[in-house]
Amino acid sequence: MPSQTVADVEHLYSAVNDVANEGATITLAPGTYVLSATDGGGGDRPNKGRLELQRDMSLRGVTGDRSAAVIDATGLPELSLTLPLPNQGTNRTAPVRIGRGSNAIEWLTVIGSTGAA
Repeated sequence: MPSQTVADVEHLYSAVNDVANEGATITLAPGTYVLSATDGGGGDRPNKGRLELQRDMSLRGVTGDRSAAVIDATGLPELSLTLPLPNQGTNRTAPVRIGRGSNAIEWLTVIGSTGAA
């Protein structure tokens, strides 16, 4: 399986949103990764700033120290954490979405906002 190490939030978004990384393990270097609905240039991020893992993708922090790599989603707006459901309104979701194949999130901390599932 391919693996990739990222050291900032822009590279994290790039790695997670790249369909070529299906099945990859993305390793986060120590630090805090602040999620946002827009990029540095003011453009909209895919998935409104949520991280939606590719099929069989894993996110990994620093083995043995889950506080070394932190994904901070406290700044994501409510709209980033809701999904439309056909004929049912909307559903709350998490800032890091899994469920495509076999995903793992290991050795990191995710700080969610109050609107997150």
